[in-house]
Amino acid sequence: MSENPLESMVSNSLGFKVEDKQDFRQKLVERVRWILDHQMARLPQYLYQLDVPEHRVNEAFANAQSSDEVPELLADVILERVAQVVAKRTKPCDD
Repeated sequence: MSENPLESMVSNSLGFKVEDKQDFRQKLVERVRWILDHQMARLPQYLYQLDVPEHRVNEAFANAQSSDEVPELLADVILERVAQVVAKRTKPCDD
């Protein structure tokens, strides 16, 4: 199976592995939840490395109905931003 560039970029940056047949988004939510619980001070570094805009992170925290929802919203923000980066990198140049 060829590795998805989005999944590869996110999992490498956040230090987790996804086995075949695992739901990538769910695995990302679990990893973000772990980071929030155990490495909160490193969260900004992880998000900076993935080029996630600070205002989008702030929106995720502000829009969460509960603390349990924060990892899901952050995971969606991460996936959205990394998808943009991957699309930009794979877009053919218009010479």
